Amino acid sequence: MMLLFLLITGITCGQNKITGQLLDTSLPLPLPNVSACLLSAKDSFIVTDTRTNKNGFFELKNIKDGDYLLLFTYPGYVDLFQPAQCKSDSTSIINLGIVSLMTKGHLLADVIIKSKSASAIVIRGDTTEYTADSFKVDKNANVETLLKQLPGIQIDPYGHIKGQGKDVHKVLVDGEEFFGSDPLLVTRNLRADMVDKVQLFDQKTDRAIFTGIDDGIKNKTINITLKQNKKNGAFGKIEASAGTNNIYGSRAMVNAFKGAQKAAAYLTVANNGVTDLSSSDQGTFGSIAGGSGQFQGEGLPTSISTGGHYNNSWQHHSTTFNGDYKYNQLQIKNQSSTTDQNFLPEDAYIITRSDLQSHNSKSLHLINMSSDIN
Repeated sequence: MMLLFLLITGITCGQNKITGQLLDTSLPLPLPNVSACLLSAKDSFIVTDTRTNKNGFFELKNIKDGDYLLLFTYPGYVDLFQPAQCKSDSTSIINLGIVSLMTKGHLLADVIIKSKSASAIVIRGDTTEYTADSFKVDKNANVETLLKQLPGIQIDPYGHIKGQGKDVHKVLVDGEEFFGSDPLLVTRNLRADMVDKVQLFDQKTDRAIFTGIDDGIKNKTINITLKQNKKNGAFGKIEASAGTNNIYGSRAMVNAFKGAQKAAAYLTVANNGVTDLSSSDQGTFGSIAGGSGQFQGEGLPTSISTGGHYNNSWQHHSTTFNGDYKYNQLQIKNQSSTTDQNFLPEDAYIITRSDLQSHNSKSLHLINMSSDIN
């Protein structure tokens, strides 16, 4: 079902403030913590936003002249759009009075808000679908920039995503994880012009999906569907550092995808104490994280670590294959010296000196393979 309701009547507001109270239409009861966003009517940029207090009241301040859209969102209720026009020659404070939100159960038919070319936002059931080309972003912008333009989705400076007021912990690409579970891997590495649709929905837990038994737990999830001619690409990074006493560190990573196929590889060579991928990079390479040689901070380590990941699916994702390989070599040179002095009667003493040199070498090969057939 469509969950968008567009008020036909507009609002002429003043130069500074819009206020109102959000109520449930059927009870009526005040709705606390409702998201109230003021969007630019031209490009859907969020101008300002707030949330209602425990009595359902909200207040938007410091509004410049222009055309806007007011968006009210609350879990379990229909998203409400309302046009607003701010002019300096009108009153500076506009009180909307009571603004009623409708529960999803009261909707009897789909409603589609259309842009000039296609449906910009479509809501059916618990799924909100955005047409990416309906929202303007700069050339070469990434997916994170696109998501910031979508009503009902907010992203903080650290890349954490909220959808309709709830945390989004998983971002899929064409219904699957994109090299790993970290949303930043998708939002900061894929270009916005590759995206066809953005879907925001409630997803069951992996256990509920596998067993078919609903455990009542649902998580906000975003699915990015790519355009047919954009389902391939590559990205990566190279890091290198050097210091005194011949200390160095280097790391190279590359990810590539084509259709349902995904491949990744990495190489690290260092003697600065780094023996593997950083924690932020481990989720990029499937299940090959971990398994490196152990370094306890003593001696001079020289580490080489490399690995690759491959993933593919067939028959509409009903059959999947994952394969990982990792090689790690760690060499540690350690030199220590100990001096003991024991005092004896009559001012005599014994001095004992011991020197220890060691050279330890460890290496491992790690292979993981798995296949899922539904």
